[in-house]
Amino acid sequence: MDGALERAFEDPAEGAADGAADGAAEGAGVDGIPAVVPADAQGSARDIARDTARDTARDPARNTGLAFAATLPMRALPRFTPADLLAAVNRTLAPAGAAAALVLELTRFEQSAGRALVWHRPKAPPRAGLSVAGIIVLVEGFDRPAVSAASAAALDLRFWPGGARELARAHGHVRVFEAAPALGADFDHNHDRAAALTAVAAAVAGLVTAPGVVWESSSMGLPARALSTAVAQLRQGGAPAALWVSAAGVGAGAGAAGGVATRGLYPLLGAEVEVRAPGLARAEAERLAMDLAAEILETGRPPAEGSALDQSGQGGAHGRAHGAPHARLRVRYRDAEAGGLPAVLLEEDGAGAPPLAAGAA
Repeated sequence: MDGALERAFEDPAEGAADGAADGAAEGAGVDGIPAVVPADAQGSARDIARDTARDTARDPARNTGLAFAATLPMRALPRFTPADLLAAVNRTLAPAGAAAALVLELTRFEQSAGRALVWHRPKAPPRAGLSVAGIIVLVEGFDRPAVSAASAAALDLRFWPGGARELARAHGHVRVFEAAPALGADFDHNHDRAAALTAVAAAVAGLVTAPGVVWESSSMGLPARALSTAVAQLRQGGAPAALWVSAAGVGAGAGAAGGVATRGLYPLLGAEVEVRAPGLARAEAERLAMDLAAEILETGRPPAEGSALDQSGQGGAHGRAHGAPHARLRVRYRDAEAGGLPAVLLEEDGAGAPPLAAGAA
């Protein structure tokens, strides 16, 4: 398996490098908020944001699906201050002994929209940069719906009752994303990146009236309470696979038997999970793919190539599968050079399935 992830960037905030308050002294606080992030780190964040915008403009396709981001649709317009956000994030991080700091170069403190700022009543949407254990996270509000009808149709909303209606009725949204994803093959680091985004998104959900959340790399939409559940799982050393990963049918036969692949595991592991077993119903194949993805996220390692797994949970892989015990599946790896995304394949012995087409997941 080719676990190497090339350096790439997700959709950056427009003009993120221009958000510093005018007249703020280097290293000084603004609006009573101390500049905890050193001045040299703030300058670095500004340069990173500039480079992110430049690289994305040059080659938008190279950043697809590699950075983590979450979108929270809102019934009202997003209105909170950087101070409110920082306090909420640090409350979320406190049980883990972690803390966030504002990155002044990426934070907009002027929210009066040309009029007097009423105390705790900002008139413009927020934009704030946060440093969470060295991971630069941007939070930006928008006074427009979160997604278009066409984009909503591509999301997995099966576990969010009324999700399509909530997305259609949203008046604004908040997007939480990495300003400069430090990508690599190290699973622990990628896990920390996703965990930081999840914690910040959970804090935002506590500040605004957000009915749900969309985790962009998995195209998964869930009720907002899923973020609290995800944070609780992270505190216990687990991983919120139900948020970070989804599974869907791909290729021929996707609507019936076999042909299932995960979405969202690639930025974490460098590969997706695919199940190519014509003898399995799609629902069973999806459950098998999600079970294996969840165990990989918990253990930090995929199963050994060539190991066998039967659906009763017996075999040399991870033993989380369910269903009839007669169909044996074998693990093999496919790297990017074989076409499509790298994958951990679960196939019936001798299946010889063709590679998943690039972008099909």
